[in-house]
Amino acid sequence: MELTERFERIEERWHLTIEKDRIKSISFSREVGRAVRVIVDGKAGFASAVGKGFEEIENAAKKLIKISGEELDSFPCPKKLKVPKIYDCRVEDFSPEDLKSLGDEMLESVKKCSIASGVLDVERVETTIENPEFQGSYAETTSFAFVEVVGDGNAYSYAQSRKLDMDVEKVVNEAEELAKKPVESVSGDMEVVLSPVAVNQLLSYTLYPAFSAENVVKGRSPVKAGIDFGWNFRVFDDPALDWGLNSYPFDDEGAGATTRELYSEGVKSLLSNWRFSKIMKVPPGNALREESTSYPAIAPSNVVLDIEVDRSAELNGEDFGVLYVHSLVGAHTANPVSGDFSVECNNAFLRGKPVRAMLYGNVYEVLKHVVCQSKPRQVDNTVCGNVLFEKGAFSVV
Repeated sequence: MELTERFERIEERWHLTIEKDRIKSISFSREVGRAVRVIVDGKAGFASAVGKGFEEIENAAKKLIKISGEELDSFPCPKKLKVPKIYDCRVEDFSPEDLKSLGDEMLESVKKCSIASGVLDVERVETTIENPEFQGSYAETTSFAFVEVVGDGNAYSYAQSRKLDMDVEKVVNEAEELAKKPVESVSGDMEVVLSPVAVNQLLSYTLYPAFSAENVVKGRSPVKAGIDFGWNFRVFDDPALDWGLNSYPFDDEGAGATTRELYSEGVKSLLSNWRFSKIMKVPPGNALREESTSYPAIAPSNVVLDIEVDRSAELNGEDFGVLYVHSLVGAHTANPVSGDFSVECNNAFLRGKPVRAMLYGNVYEVLKHVVCQSKPRQVDNTVCGNVLFEKGAFSVV
């Protein structure tokens, strides 16, 4: 028996770039990406292309079944879908003049530094999936503002939203406050505060891959059902989160979005696609495509860290003995199997002074020392605030 899945993603994007304190370009693009999986005798062939028709892509997928076919015997058929709020209808009236106004606002917001580079994006995306048992589509919007500034030092800041509510002045102001040249190197036993940017960078390369059902099956993860790492907070993956940056009614192979508790006094569930959900007996719903033409792979949606909220986590480095870290360099070099990492602090502050430091540790041990967080916001895949860690959580050198 032959089964076919057709995937289509239409992306429309307004894009503005800034270089050296001036608007360099404003552009609009529209791209139609298509992908097909064909299952024959328990093997799935995959092919994709931009701007080509389904028939041509399907023929290519059939030819690849014997060469690179993945084991698969069916496609998802969600019974019930929850459609989160992910679409701002104001994008339909968005114009190049609106984008230029935002670019001008970004330039006018600079007070202390100069802008080395900046980006403004407004996107509308429509996704459609069709297989023998399911047909569905949804539309989503995203806005993005990024700026890198140069002053005594250099720094970057960015903001993301499902809505057209970019506060570009706030993005620029944050970058300017961070752009200070380090005056000394620090080390020793101290409390550490990681910003949401730094938390996301760290967990994306150390923890999230470990909760992949595929990595667990293949022995590339220390995560096992019921294992208790001793953390005092819960962790959720929530693709049904209203206005979540990575929310969706169904994932990129058609499985319905499922909010799941990954950790609470022990491992409760895993991130999984359709194939490995059958092996590990966990819900599917986390098969995502990095690009419209990519093969669906297991990835987190909106990871919510349910940590106690307390104002003490709003520390910004002016408090005695507390190291505040805005972002990390080298997180991608972490070991996703063991959770070990060694990273450089970028835009870090101690007692109000910009400093240099390195952080070493193991993510499973570090998370045992979480104290509290400030008011949460979302950065990429992670929903959290500034997170305060006890002394001894990190080796600071």
